[in-house]
Amino acid sequence: LRQLYLNNIPSLKALPASSVGAWTKLKVLHINGCTLSSLPESISSLSELTMVALNGNSFESLPRGIGKWTKVEKMFLNDCKSLHQLPESISGMESLEKLYINNSGLTSLPKSIGALSKLS
Repeated sequence: LRQLYLNNIPSLKALPASSVGAWTKLKVLHINGCTLSSLPESISSLSELTMVALNGNSFESLPRGIGKWTKVEKMFLNDCKSLHQLPESISGMESLEKLYINNSGLTSLPKSIGALSKLS
């Protein structure tokens, strides 16, 4: 599995933690317009990801381990109105060029975001 698209499934409230960790070759992850209230920490182990779109979900935070997503170039978190904070570990996302967080619940950004030299 290299690409996964789960879009506009309001009944999708959680991902099975045991399955997510097995998606080791996943490069593109789209879970948009669902009602995910949290993401399993095992999602952090998806080290081959290059693009992540989690628009329109209900989680309040992202797993601390997202800093392991060193190959992610684009991340979309638009319309995540319950998202109140990004983890400090985001600084580990060294390939991140674009971060879209429009219409979210964020009130501030972590100081570590300044370490992302490719972010524009």
